[in-house]
Amino acid sequence: METPISLRTIQITDAEFEQIAAIVYKNYGIHLTEKKRSLVIGRLQSVLRKRGYTSFQQYIEHLSNENDDSMSELVNRISTNHTFFFREYAHFEFMMQTALPEFESYHKKNNSNTLRIWCAASSSGEEPYTLAMHMMEYFGLNYSKWKAGLLATDISEDALRKAMVGVYPEDAIDKIPAEMQRKYFSKKGNLYQVNDTLKQEVMFRKFNLMTEQFPFKKNFDLISCRNVMIYFDRETKEVLVNKLYDQLRPGGYLFIGHSETLNGLNTPFSYVKSAIYQKKK
Repeated sequence: METPISLRTIQITDAEFEQIAAIVYKNYGIHLTEKKRSLVIGRLQSVLRKRGYTSFQQYIEHLSNENDDSMSELVNRISTNHTFFFREYAHFEFMMQTALPEFESYHKKNNSNTLRIWCAASSSGEEPYTLAMHMMEYFGLNYSKWKAGLLATDISEDALRKAMVGVYPEDAIDKIPAEMQRKYFSKKGNLYQVNDTLKQEVMFRKFNLMTEQFPFKKNFDLISCRNVMIYFDRETKEVLVNKLYDQLRPGGYLFIGHSETLNGLNTPFSYVKSAIYQKKK
């Protein structure tokens, strides 16, 4: 039986793939290599069918109008938002044992009670909620004395919507210790809802790391930008890393993914340990 035309896979030519890759790179810094061709074809099929297009060229012409909704739809489809609670836990151990004690001491010496942390690729919320839980656990009853909220940003509106709702299946929270599950989550049938006490500590916003000038008025103590640069080429990584450096206060830390490194990049960051770097005082 012949496959209906409406269900056939729309193939992409070399030129069309190069055009899509160029659009994604220009707007989001994501470097789509030839290995990503099948991903592009697969993830954009439903978009083309929804719009009644029979070729990628029609879609490219549509994107050339620079419609914000269409560009958001493109990056929602292309970006990968795989994450989970307590991922790469060595970062959170370092945060509890080293970074937060240093931050506490620094701010007390400077008569400040403001602690600024930015999760620069928040995806569906698991990482920023994990960061916030660790802040609240570290300070305990004294947490209310600190202005210690967390900024969480991402380019994907779909991921941000899920993060702001804060509802996860049971298997998504299985790495969280039982006591923390009880403290920060409420069971709703087979799902788990982030409690308001935790949710109110995280501010989610859409933000493109390729923005030329970052809008933040005050520097951060800690920036977590994990598993983002694996999608960038060397030039884009270097530009981003140096912009992140400028957003940290002296003594602040940068977390990157454990499969990432700053080796070979022209950056003033000092190496601390695997996937952890510091802006020296």
